[in-house]
Amino acid sequence: MALAILELAHPVSAAGAVWLPLHILLTGGYGLLTWLLWQAAARGDRHRTASAALRVALIGFVLANTIFLVLDGVVAAADSVGTNALWGNVTGATWCLVLLCLAAALSPAELDRPTTLLLILTWCAFVASATPLQAGPLLSRAVAVVSAAWLAYRNGVSALPSALLVFGSVLRQHVGPEATLGLLLVAAAQGFSVRTTRRSAS
Repeated sequence: MALAILELAHPVSAAGAVWLPLHILLTGGYGLLTWLLWQAAARGDRHRTASAALRVALIGFVLANTIFLVLDGVVAAADSVGTNALWGNVTGATWCLVLLCLAAALSPAELDRPTTLLLILTWCAFVASATPLQAGPLLSRAVAVVSAAWLAYRNGVSALPSALLVFGSVLRQHVGPEATLGLLLVAAAQGFSVRTTRRSAS
């Protein structure tokens, strides 16, 4: 929730005395979130492949995100060769992969072939939206809606955390209301997942 507030407060362009402190807070906040999601991977032990993929994706994300936030926070205005944009795209792609792997790890049922293909297609559509092909965010969101709906149809209410994560994965990260909504969906998914786990344990 704190990260969502920071993302909402993030200005569009480098300006003011809050720019550097904001990026320091974001770096620490995403480091903590990465650790929390790493712990969440343990709840997906029945999906060991997805949990292993999640841990690899988390390592890639925390490295890419830290590099991007340092570049954006310290040398934002001096970017003349597109380095910030490159690391921003890598960070976005790995964040999308993290949430899709987490959705798979928390799925209440074994992943069948259609579900796996839909999750892969969701990631590919999101990555394509940042390429010269300009597939656009609408396509990736449409694919994400189909994937989330399929999870809900196949597994019912217990798939709600996974469905929320799938849609959150295609929302662009780092700045403004869209990033804030994405983090709120992650928080909601984690809350529902913990609640479901406690109910099943009791």
